Amino acid sequence: MTEIFLPDDVKRWVRKRMIFSALVFALLEIVIIILLVLVGERLFSALGDVGQMLCYIVLLALPVAITRFPIKLIDKTWSGEVTKVDVQTVSAFTNEGKPRRYTQNEVYLTVQRTDGRIVSHKVEVFGAKTDRAAAIAMDSYTAVKPEHFLDKYKVGCTVYHFYGIKRLFIINPEQKDITMCIVCGRENRADADVCWDCGYSLIKDTDK
Repeated sequence: MTEIFLPDDVKRWVRKRMIFSALVFALLEIVIIILLVLVGERLFSALGDVGQMLCYIVLLALPVAITRFPIKLIDKTWSGEVTKVDVQTVSAFTNEGKPRRYTQNEVYLTVQRTDGRIVSHKVEVFGAKTDRAAAIAMDSYTAVKPEHFLDKYKVGCTVYHFYGIKRLFIINPEQKDITMCIVCGRENRADADVCWDCGYSLIKDTDK
C-alpha cells in the first residue's frame, strides 16, 4: 500500500484545531465548575446526595461531548481497504406520516484496516432541501442519485485516516483525474497543488 503524507500546512491546520479544542474544553470546564460552586448546591439539593453527584458528573462531562477533547489525543493514523459501500436513504416522511423538509442519503464505508480491524465510517451526506409540497410528491422530486456515489466510492478503494482529521482520504483507481481536499472535502483536479476552495495543499498519491 502506497505511503502518503500530510502536507506541512495541513499539519499546522490540525495542530491549530487541537489547540482550539483544548482551549474551548478548558473554558467550558472552568465556567461549569464556577457555576457549580456558586449555585450547584442550591439547584440540586432537592435531588439528594446521589442525584446531586450524578448531575455534577453529567455537567462536567459536557465539554468532552462538545469538543471531543481529550479523546482526540488518542486518535491514530491508519489505512485500509473498502470492503463494502452502503447508501442509506432517510424516508421523506416522519414516523407520524408528516412530510420532512428534506430528503437525505448517507454513504457508509466498511473498511478493513491494515491492522486487521474492521470499521464503519459515514463519509458523505447528500440530498436536497424541499418544501412540504415537494416532499409529498417525492416520486417526482429526486435529488442526487445514490448511483453517483456508488461510482465515487468503490469496493477495493484505498482509505487513509490521519490523526486529528475526521474526514477520510480515499483513493479510487478509477478516478485518477480527481483528488479530494482532506481539509474541506472539495474535489480537485489531480494535477492541482492546492485546493481551489480552501487554499490548503492537496495530498499527492505518491511515495515521499
